[in-house]
Amino acid sequence: MMIKRWLTPLRQRLWRIEESAIRLQELQTAVAALASQNAQLLEQTAQLTAQGAELRTELARLHAHQEASTTGRRAEFEALLHELSQAQARATWAEQAAARLHQAWDADSPTREATRTALGRIEARQVAPRPTTTLHDAEFQVFSQFGEDGILAWLLTLIPPRSRFFVEFGIEDYTQSNTRFLLSAGWSWSGLVLEGNPEAVAALRQQSIAQWHELGIVEAFITRENINSLLEANGAAGEIGVLSIDIDGNDYWVWEAITGTTADIVVIEFNYRFGPEKAVVVPYDPAFVKRDAHPSGIYFGASLAALCALGERKGYAFVGCSESGVNAFFVRRERLCPPLRALTSTEGYRAGRHAELLQDGVPTHASFEQQHALLMGLPLIDLSHERT
Repeated sequence: MMIKRWLTPLRQRLWRIEESAIRLQELQTAVAALASQNAQLLEQTAQLTAQGAELRTELARLHAHQEASTTGRRAEFEALLHELSQAQARATWAEQAAARLHQAWDADSPTREATRTALGRIEARQVAPRPTTTLHDAEFQVFSQFGEDGILAWLLTLIPPRSRFFVEFGIEDYTQSNTRFLLSAGWSWSGLVLEGNPEAVAALRQQSIAQWHELGIVEAFITRENINSLLEANGAAGEIGVLSIDIDGNDYWVWEAITGTTADIVVIEFNYRFGPEKAVVVPYDPAFVKRDAHPSGIYFGASLAALCALGERKGYAFVGCSESGVNAFFVRRERLCPPLRALTSTEGYRAGRHAELLQDGVPTHASFEQQHALLMGLPLIDLSHERT
């Protein structure tokens, strides 16, 4: 009985010991798990530390690159600013040079006059020996509206003028004309110009060409009633070298009226819109002004056929037109020589390449057919039938 009583507490203690051993084993297992987790965390920490070091290295590299890039861009920007400053300086110089050049190239500038004349003489020397057979091949422009300067220079090599004196009327301020090149080229020409616009005449008298050369300048509105007296009073009666007529209206009637002056070569404007065959002319009006005659601005002058018929009656042969379809050229028939030959209006006709038709005062493109139809519906004298 005593032994049993002693064994019972012993069994209880053994049970508690076993229970503690089990708990100790469980704790050891938990500690081992925690140790494993701690090892993983340490490994992850090492990896993160390595990645952090790499990031710091990359950040340092990027910072250094940014510093270098900023420095380079600053230098590039400063270089661009310097280049811009130089470009502005060059632009300022160019503007000043252009202003000086513009001043030197003024319409009445000796520089411009001398330069254009020199170029014209070069062109004339090139044309003279050339086996030219048509007026178009000889064309060049110095002061004329189109190629008339070249045509006149070529014709005068074929037909040496009996007088180096010209007459031109309808010249405005003479900056664009058919005879200015003859005067300025150093070929010993002199001449007479007539113009009805007082402002244009005043401007011409201020030009250097009026002071350097033997040029008579007369302000007069030309009619068939006053042309002969004007020519005679200003020393232009008799034989002259060139007669140029461009008064935008009564050209036909004025040339017809000239009796005391005979030119080797006549240049006269024709109205190409009448076509090559019809011999028609606007009725004579001593006060005719193109801009007032009809709002279209194309009702003026005479057809080429009408001028050819007039030229034949006055002893001239028609030798061709400027390619622009503006001016017709006539030579005294007795002075005609190869390669020149008398042409019919159909053979020598050239249609104009510019349209002057106005609608409400604004230049408007119109076909030849439209312009021709408009003109043929207006008062005209048909010279082939002598009817209006």
